[in-house]
Amino acid sequence: MAQSETHDVIMVGIGGRGVLVAARLFAEAAMTQYEHVSWLPSLTTAMRGGPCEATVVLSHQAIASPLVWRPQAVVAMEASQLKSFENRVKPGGLIVTESAGLPDGARRQDVRLLKFSAISIAVGLGDSQAANFVLLGAYVEVTRILSPEVVEGYMEKKFGGREKVVSINRNAFREGMKLAHTT
Repeated sequence: MAQSETHDVIMVGIGGRGVLVAARLFAEAAMTQYEHVSWLPSLTTAMRGGPCEATVVLSHQAIASPLVWRPQAVVAMEASQLKSFENRVKPGGLIVTESAGLPDGARRQDVRLLKFSAISIAVGLGDSQAANFVLLGAYVEVTRILSPEVVEGYMEKKFGGREKVVSINRNAFREGMKLAHTT
């Protein structure tokens, strides 16, 4: 990876499903490998279950703005939110999405689409809320812009003292990484 590279991703979903948790954890972990990191959350305050997103920018140079219109990647943790962000991904970019409820998948042919049944995997691990970490694991594995070990370390830091939560989320993250190898 070149030192001048900047990486940006928008993680989207609905409030209460761990979108902002995963994005913030990813951003905090990135601070160990990048000089400049920006995490910009956006959510509706009207109700739990409303649309939410977080933009994360990683760079070795100063970040001019935390606002990103054309990201390199979108991680859609709720398939219903994909339609609003699909056309914003740069050509040659990446979309990682939950497959449950995905009507037709991405219509673009100039991006890489990875769709996984993250919710089913998380349920199998013992907590549907861990679906966010399944998709984060797939994203980290495919892009390799951040060390998986660093992400897992921050997971332990964030959820420390709650070993069951750490274990489920770590396993979900690792399952996402494994899934990325099958695509």
